[in-house]
Amino acid sequence: MDAIILCAGRGKRLMPLTENIPKCMIKIKGKPIIKWIYDRLTSLNYIDNIYIITGYKEKVIKDYGKDNLLGCIYITQENITGTADAISLIKKDISHDFIVLAGDTIYNTIDLINLTKKENTLLYTRHNTKLREFGTIKFWSEDIIGNIYEKKLRPASNCVNISGYHLTREIFNYIDDTPKLRDEKPIPETINLMIDDGIEFRGVYIDKWYHISYKEDIERIEKEI
Repeated sequence: MDAIILCAGRGKRLMPLTENIPKCMIKIKGKPIIKWIYDRLTSLNYIDNIYIITGYKEKVIKDYGKDNLLGCIYITQENITGTADAISLIKKDISHDFIVLAGDTIYNTIDLINLTKKENTLLYTRHNTKLREFGTIKFWSEDIIGNIYEKKLRPASNCVNISGYHLTREIFNYIDDTPKLRDEKPIPETINLMIDDGIEFRGVYIDKWYHISYKEDIERIEKEI
């Protein structure tokens, strides 16, 4: 199994912290987020390749990676056109199912293990604040996803998509037709197309969510993690 870490974004809400570094290089307890993700992926012992999709300030990641992200494969997303377009860049390199992780989120190892167990799944949590800033999920049953609603004024629920996916190569058949939101093609919209086509997606619940959107998140996560 391969893993993709999405690190191309700029992190505007974290300015000025991200003026000279990409969001994934923000330190939590003295260690960049990307290193937290890398360490937990490599601890699984069954991840074959780790791809890092870079863009904004990519040289910072690559320079750090020379000694700290050994074996990672870097792919540049020249234009930030969404997470679905980002994973399409590795289409020719991946021959089996894979997981996709966000470069601004620290994942617990047990949650990664649960994510890798079954294809066509995504990680979610229950959250009650700033729901308009996230993708919220409507479930058909206890864990079967009916739709993912991206950053709506009226959120579908308090179940939040935390951008951790276990996908198959079948997703590449739907990326070209993925509708754009704010000039970007997000993975959840691709998944919605697959669900509409009869492909079942399930949610994998997590209890602790270490996502960095704002400066105040850093102190909170350092206390919790």
